[in-house]
Amino acid sequence: FGTTTITILVEDQDGLSVTETFTVNIDDIINPTVLTQNITIQLDANGQASIVPAMINNGSTDNCEIASYTLNNSSFNCSNVGSNTVILYVTDVKGNVASATATVMVEDMINPTVIAQDITVQLNSNGQATITPSQINNGSFDNCGIASLTLDYTQFTCANVGTNPVVLTVTDVNGNVSTASATVTIVDIINPVALAQNVTLALGANGQLVITPSTVNNGSYDNCSFTMAVSPNTFGPENIGDNTVVLVVTDASGNTHFTTATVTIIDTTLPVVTTQNVTISLDTNGQASITANQINNGSTDNTQIASMSVSPNNFTCANLGDNTVTLTVTDIYGNVGTNTAVVTVLDTTLPTIVAPIAINTTTNTGCTVTGLALGTPVTSDNCSVSSVTNNAPVVFPLGTTIVTWTIVDGSGNTVTATQNVTVTDIITPTITAPAALTISTNNGCFAVNTNLGTPVTSDNCSVASVTNNAPSSFPLGNTTVTWTVVDGSGNTATATQLVTVTDTTLPTIVAPIAINTTTNTGCTATGVVLGNPVTSDNCSVATVTNDAPVAFPLGSTTVTWTVVDGSGNTVTATQLVTVVDTTLPTIVAPIAINTTTNTGCTVTGLALGTPVTSDNCTVASVTNNAPVVFPLGTTIVTWTIVDGSGNTVTATQNVTVTDIITPTITAPAALTISTNNGCFAVNTNLGTPVTSDNCSVASVTNNAPSSFPLGNTTVTWTVVDGSGNTSTATQVVTVVDTSLPTIVAPFTIHTTTNTDCTTTGLFLGTPVTNDNCSVASVTNDAPVAFPLGSTTVTWTVVDGSGNTATATQIVTVTDATLPTVLTQAITVELDTNGQVSITAANVDNGSFDNCAVDTMSVSPSSFTCANIGVNTVTLTVTDVNGNVATNTALVTVVDLIDPTVITQNITITLDDYGDASITADMIDNGSFDNCGVASVTVNVIDFNCNDLGANTVILTVTDVNGNVSTGTATVTVISTAGDNDNDGMNDNCDDDDDNDGIIDEDDNCPFEYNPNQADNDNDGLGDVCDEDDDNDGVFDVFDNCPFVYNPGQEDRDNDGIGDVCDTIEINISDAVTPNGDGINDTWMIYNIENHPNNNVRVYSRWGDLVFEARNYQNEWDGHYKNYTQSLPDGGSYYYQIDLDGNGTVDYDGWLYISRK
Repeated sequence: FGTTTITILVEDQDGLSVTETFTVNIDDIINPTVLTQNITIQLDANGQASIVPAMINNGSTDNCEIASYTLNNSSFNCSNVGSNTVILYVTDVKGNVASATATVMVEDMINPTVIAQDITVQLNSNGQATITPSQINNGSFDNCGIASLTLDYTQFTCANVGTNPVVLTVTDVNGNVSTASATVTIVDIINPVALAQNVTLALGANGQLVITPSTVNNGSYDNCSFTMAVSPNTFGPENIGDNTVVLVVTDASGNTHFTTATVTIIDTTLPVVTTQNVTISLDTNGQASITANQINNGSTDNTQIASMSVSPNNFTCANLGDNTVTLTVTDIYGNVGTNTAVVTVLDTTLPTIVAPIAINTTTNTGCTVTGLALGTPVTSDNCSVSSVTNNAPVVFPLGTTIVTWTIVDGSGNTVTATQNVTVTDIITPTITAPAALTISTNNGCFAVNTNLGTPVTSDNCSVASVTNNAPSSFPLGNTTVTWTVVDGSGNTATATQLVTVTDTTLPTIVAPIAINTTTNTGCTATGVVLGNPVTSDNCSVATVTNDAPVAFPLGSTTVTWTVVDGSGNTVTATQLVTVVDTTLPTIVAPIAINTTTNTGCTVTGLALGTPVTSDNCTVASVTNNAPVVFPLGTTIVTWTIVDGSGNTVTATQNVTVTDIITPTITAPAALTISTNNGCFAVNTNLGTPVTSDNCSVASVTNNAPSSFPLGNTTVTWTVVDGSGNTSTATQVVTVVDTSLPTIVAPFTIHTTTNTDCTTTGLFLGTPVTNDNCSVASVTNDAPVAFPLGSTTVTWTVVDGSGNTATATQIVTVTDATLPTVLTQAITVELDTNGQVSITAANVDNGSFDNCAVDTMSVSPSSFTCANIGVNTVTLTVTDVNGNVATNTALVTVVDLIDPTVITQNITITLDDYGDASITADMIDNGSFDNCGVASVTVNVIDFNCNDLGANTVILTVTDVNGNVSTGTATVTVISTAGDNDNDGMNDNCDDDDDNDGIIDEDDNCPFEYNPNQADNDNDGLGDVCDEDDDNDGVFDVFDNCPFVYNPGQEDRDNDGIGDVCDTIEINISDAVTPNGDGINDTWMIYNIENHPNNNVRVYSRWGDLVFEARNYQNEWDGHYKNYTQSLPDGGSYYYQIDLDGNGTVDYDGWLYISRK
């Protein structure tokens, strides 16, 4: 480069040369070729980045050499994020400069640094809390700058008490995002409010009562959830009266508040009276008594039973049977329960009866015996005999009748005795046959099942059977029937009856079946085959005829068939012959018709034409079903021809009507509506267009959109008639926006004062707003400081169209600070009425409140004897804002008053044993105490014969609290006992009341003089006192042998002397029943063993000797003269007894032998 001198030498062929010198200046004016490339760079942590030309150069060249590369901008920061144009300048060695641009994309790829902090948030009085991201952020930063901070959770409720993880999300200005976690601890430090109510409750049937917190709760509340407990919660009889309970309310966070209530326990449960029915027997005096304990069957009370009584409790003979008594149970609180029971009073002593002797007789009135004298039974009873009856019939039948005699005493006790009455019969029966009988055959030519009638029979006793020899089938003519009667004793008699059989049965006939036929000769039918009737007769058929005509006319003809049997009996039957005409007429309808509507959508006045008709006989009518008005389309007209016989034929004709008239339509009026779905109107009622057509409208449609936008929309309505003809009309729909925005205020807030009597810095929450388009603004009129009570905050939302809406939020500020209650213990004494009262001031020890104390009360404030000792009372302090706090104090109740003793003098009578006793209650005459008497005792309770006269006793009364008083009284002891032995000493004080030398405790009859102590039955009771000396269960006054044991009181001769004592008198059995049953198997002559020379004879009723014995030993069993042959069963026999064998008959009579 630069200037160069050049010399040119020119030499010819001849060697001649010439030189020329010149200067050449060489320079470079060509610019470099600049080639660039786009690059992307990232900002560093400080938000800075830089580049060098080499990063932009992409192979720039120069014809010579490049001297340098430079950039117009090599430093970048956060403001350059994005695309940046830079210029690369290339300078060659000659100073030629060229440039080109490139794009430098600056990126921020560094995430923000998130620094979070844990926080603790308190729930408000509504149980809610709200946080913001700034409360969690603890200095988060970014190289370029933070665009936003957000939290995944900002709202908390009672459900979130405790630790809650939240995520803080930090987004920088370039969209880089980082997160960090923090813990939000939700705490609830607001105490619940315990509200209680006094209640009165009754003990249950089991004497217990268990209450739950809800029993006394009166609307306790808390900002969150809470539980309640009440103590004490179990009560028994010892708690009757007022009881203070504490209601403790604890919320889920352990905040606690308590208050007290009075639970008044009462007992209103009646005792449960359980009774049992009892049965008692009257004693020998006709008296009986009961006690309450006998009727009681486990009566109970939920507390304690004080007393029981029963009424009535004394009974006599007038009370025999069931008596209702009432058991009354009273508990210690005066509740009275009653129940009834049945006391059954019985008299169980049986009367006695001996029936008259057995009787054998024969019939005297027909088959019976009447007017029979039975004799008189011997009866007695310990009280009274109510009735003596027997079941003897007025008329005794054949055989043996057992007459039962029944004695009933006044108490219904019944005893029976029996007497046998035997009746025999020997008279034959009589019979008169039924009258002669004429009957008709009923089975062919025979008569069967003939009712012959009933013969007249009689017998003095009874008819056993009546029979006859009648055949099962009676033939025609006369038959003699013999009747035979047999009575109950086998006696027979006969009589005859004449039976005559005749034939009166009609023959039978069934006519042939009815015939239906058609005319075959003019309007008649001839040559009709009628068929054959079915006939029968019990004997024979003589003739069968009918009255059918030769030619049957149209319609029904009745043919009568007649059958005559061999006996001339006649029967008829009928047959119906019906002739009909079945030939059809003919008809051809008029030709089809095509026409158009002329009256609305129909055609009227249309001429159809005339059909062509004919019939083999006559045409009765031609009709059609054409309408007066023909509708659109094809109508099929049916023509009907009917001939004289009702035969019918039809033909059809088509009538087609078409419509060419277009319909009309008038669109609904233009419509202005408001938006109802965002900024659109949907479900719009456009109205109904007015359409009409001469025929019918097939459809009416429009092109209205489903959603109408704001402004005007033209709707086109289209009507199509039934024939496809169409018309259109239009309607303009204008949409305007009149929808108000909506707003829901935040929840009602309950809070407590935090600045004097106000609340400041209160977070109200965020209202929920909405508008169909957009919300322009949301404001409220909340004060800076909220006073006590309720403040109404009005929230106002305004939408983009200026429509406004409001909602209110209540903020209630209360004073929740409880008063401080201070108490002191006191001691009080009961007065003479057993009562004492205190006031709140007595136990208050300087209680105070942060504001002012309004009222103080103490509960319980009244005490009785039931409160002796230490009692816990509750002092309740209420401040001017209604906050209530309580504390307990001890009130010691003491009783220092002695009981008052009131006595009475009494007189007592020694009992049968010379003893008497008293109780303190007998001396007490109304002693009392202000609290109650615990015990009343008397120093002497037992008296005897040595204490007759006046005796001084001391009554000691101790009250329930140990105070003691005494008083004296005089007990006069007397004796009202008799003096059995007149020795001047009352019997209950006399050791020997009958003065027989044997002291009472050893005397077997202490009030009857009996020095020998005779005791026939060795039962320890002397005979002079023993009502049953033989101890056989029968009192001596009723015992037929009082000194010999004979409980069965057997007296075979009914002489009033029992058999065990009656050892001399001869008693003869009047029956022998040798059947091996051990009863009367031999003929018994009682006491005959006392006459060893006796001679006994037995004769038949005809006077034949059948048995004889000397020194008879009661061994004869009814055999003939003691041989093996037995005498006839059921017979009566005459006997003679010679006791001494001297030929004199001492006893005679009849005996009866039966082996059944």
